[in-house]
Amino acid sequence: MLPEIACLRQERRPQPTGFLRNVWADILRPVLPKRPAQLELPRRERHISKAEEVVSLKILRAARHASLWHANQRRKGASREPYVNHLIEVADLVSTAGAGEDVICAAFLHDAIEDQGISEATIGSLFGANVAALVCEVTDDKSLPRGERKAFQIAIAPKLSPGAKFIRLADKISNVRSIKLSPPADWSIERRLDYIGFCSKVVAGLRGTNAMLEGLFDAAAEAAHEANGSEPLTATL
Repeated sequence: MLPEIACLRQERRPQPTGFLRNVWADILRPVLPKRPAQLELPRRERHISKAEEVVSLKILRAARHASLWHANQRRKGASREPYVNHLIEVADLVSTAGAGEDVICAAFLHDAIEDQGISEATIGSLFGANVAALVCEVTDDKSLPRGERKAFQIAIAPKLSPGAKFIRLADKISNVRSIKLSPPADWSIERRLDYIGFCSKVVAGLRGTNAMLEGLFDAAAEAAHEANGSEPLTATL
């Protein structure tokens, strides 16, 4: 048993009464090993909120299922990084923006239906109807031509639920960042700029959702434009 665990168990045992209490207080307790000082972090040195100290088991399960379902998938970028990197980034963004547990879970799983064919029922059975509904909201219908899918994303953006808007914003931040850092090798400059413009139009319909995420998207879009030799355009619906 680790010393710190043994220490915690010893300190939590019921304290004796009467004569034995004096023995405990005067003889035994002073010699019990103390938990190592380095494990005790002063509260003022911690830079996370109490709510952030514990990651829920539900979120951990969502991360695990995302990694399993997308295990063989790679991003389209030239570096071909594991797709799970994108899912982690999206979940991290919505979490940092203050999203709740179900939205964070759905962020991990937001491409499971679209890319891996995982059913809404499967997601619902594992994570609840709310998470499944959020994933469905941000899932494209790949039976439609690309142009129709893009037009639908732009049109539906203002009508999404608040949680789905968080996920869509974070998804666009991650995707536009990738256009700067690792664009698909077979994408021309024109296609890259067209994609950034499309994302900007989607985000225009999400404005007012979260100032932090919107600011991060604007910074990512500006950087991606500069990396591809173009001035950013103001997107309108």
